[in-house]
Amino acid sequence: MTIDWLPFLIAVLLLWLPRQVLRLGGKVLRFGGRRRKIRDTNPAHVREHGDPAVSLREEIAKPRNTIDLLRATLGSVVILGTFEGIEPALRAGPGADAAELQRVFFFQIAVLLAGVLIQTFRYEGRLTLFAPIFYLSGLTFGMCGFYPALFALVLVWTINLGLPNAAAFLSVYALLVGTFGLMFDGLANPLPLIATGLLILPVFFSLLLRRRLAQFSKRLKVPGSAA
Repeated sequence: MTIDWLPFLIAVLLLWLPRQVLRLGGKVLRFGGRRRKIRDTNPAHVREHGDPAVSLREEIAKPRNTIDLLRATLGSVVILGTFEGIEPALRAGPGADAAELQRVFFFQIAVLLAGVLIQTFRYEGRLTLFAPIFYLSGLTFGMCGFYPALFALVLVWTINLGLPNAAAFLSVYALLVGTFGLMFDGLANPLPLIATGLLILPVFFSLLLRRRLAQFSKRLKVPGSAA
């Protein structure tokens, strides 16, 4: 097994960094001044309190969601080397046999799996399960390639108005990622199917632990925390 340590450690940092750490950067940028919050009074944009549906308009306005998308994409690409011209930071050595190739592949997937678990679980006074939608979207680009991931992402947001909550969103998203992955790569590439499993993982834990998947929103958090 060959590891390029510098890109590997950078990728692990990007993938494993808990989202709540990112709020420290926001505090630094806001230091010395207060941002004026403009309230949208358009009735079409006003949501009922406690509405669990995922809102693209609200989610895309959060800078940390964009950071989640980019860091997960970059980290997974560096780990897997799925984009043309990029060598994986973790790979089998020259002349490796099938067993060695399999061990390396499992190690790569374990790195991604750990990242999803870190983003999903948070303990701040109580255990909370979050739906890391943009982080998982980034992983689909790194695991499935640009076009399958893009088509699945655009389609799930297109039909999102009919989805009641984050669990439904991720379930439909997983189905679309698996479908487009099979359309583009067939069964020869296992990564789209594994990406499907990672997308459904937060939903699985939500059902197993009987806890609703929360969104990264201040009104859903325990006192004293931030999304």
